[in-house]
Amino acid sequence: MKPWIELDQELVGRVKNMVVEALAAARNLEMALELTRQAMQWSDRLLEAFEAANPLPRPVACQPGCTFCCHNQVEASPAEVFIIAQVMRHFFAPKKQELIKEKTLRLSALKVGKTKKELAAARENLPCPLLEEDRCAVYPWRPLTCRAMHAFNREHCQASLAAGDLGGEEYYLHRYVFPLSLSAGLLEGFGAAGCQAKVLDLTTALAQALLEPTLGERWLAGEEVFS
Repeated sequence: MKPWIELDQELVGRVKNMVVEALAAARNLEMALELTRQAMQWSDRLLEAFEAANPLPRPVACQPGCTFCCHNQVEASPAEVFIIAQVMRHFFAPKKQELIKEKTLRLSALKVGKTKKELAAARENLPCPLLEEDRCAVYPWRPLTCRAMHAFNREHCQASLAAGDLGGEEYYLHRYVFPLSLSAGLLEGFGAAGCQAKVLDLTTALAQALLEPTLGERWLAGEEVFS
């Protein structure tokens, strides 16, 4: 998360309470994933409503086929990782599942031992494993951090990727505050419910979730399943 973003603490608290209360009533993996899907939908609706009431003074440059931010090191919560793994198992053909699994393992191996600065410098060669023909293979279920990503200048994004840096891009504050507040609420809620609650590297965590189909149940039972 951008360290200077001040979250909406009321929104964080509402999501946290929703998670704690729902899991107290029905503690199962499907409930945990449904809560996370609701947070994703909530993020989209908040952004749409805000921008309908407050027209943007500058257009956002992002469009289909624009994949520069898909080379950032995507972060996700455990539940978001399990949603993606579930979607793949239910909706992707076996061959496609195996191809993405192979990419997650290969890219995870390339990241071992590298600092964030080193990963940023090499990110042109470290795309998200879910990037497929310049499209996100799980776009409706993409993590909340991905929903926050946006830019005003496509050329700047392209140059930044080629240079291996991450700095200098302007952004709309609300496009970070809403999804990142919802993300923080999910983490706090699952943490309060006794689940491992940490921000994960999507590639590495997804590789583990795809290799271990029971990982979600173990996570919900309170096990520290991600290193």
